[in-house]
Amino acid sequence: MGIASLVLGILALLIAWVPCVGWFAILPALIGLVLGIIEIVQKNSAKAKGDTTASPVLGFVGTGLNVLSLGTVVVVTLLLGRGLEEAAKEAGYSSASEMFKDIKKGIDTLQTAQTALEPQKVTKANYDRIQPGMTLAEVEAILGKNAMSEDIVKSGAQETIPFVLLWKIDGFRFVTVAFENGKVKEKNQVGLD
Repeated sequence: MGIASLVLGILALLIAWVPCVGWFAILPALIGLVLGIIEIVQKNSAKAKGDTTASPVLGFVGTGLNVLSLGTVVVVTLLLGRGLEEAAKEAGYSSASEMFKDIKKGIDTLQTAQTALEPQKVTKANYDRIQPGMTLAEVEAILGKNAMSEDIVKSGAQETIPFVLLWKIDGFRFVTVAFENGKVKEKNQVGLD
């Protein structure tokens, strides 16, 4: 049991240092702590009965490592919390929770923007309507607005640089359209059949 306590203590100590993951060290540390205490009690009991080879050293080392692991989890968590609060204050927020609310709003906005790209327009029938020579505006009228097209239009690159845009429904269903000189040159689709 002393060796098991020692191994669990080492494992827990290694995990305890990793921010946000360190909490997974608590279970092995607690189990190792119990095993270490049992080892100490058993070896001391055996020593009291006259067994001169019984030594609770592994139990003490294992117990110490497991207590150290539990302390490390607490310290790392406190330092991480303090660091997040400082980062939030530097960014102009009154607290980390206010910052995370703002981050969540940003994520929600991105998800809304993705939904606004009208994936229901990306169909086989609409894909078949796209013809070589069409402009970006004509393609977007059929497939819906593309998130990247606004940057391309602002830069003026649509008239000078060939580019490819992707209209995606999900990981395995999408349409790509290649443009050259501002006109459709080639189109491809996956999974729209």
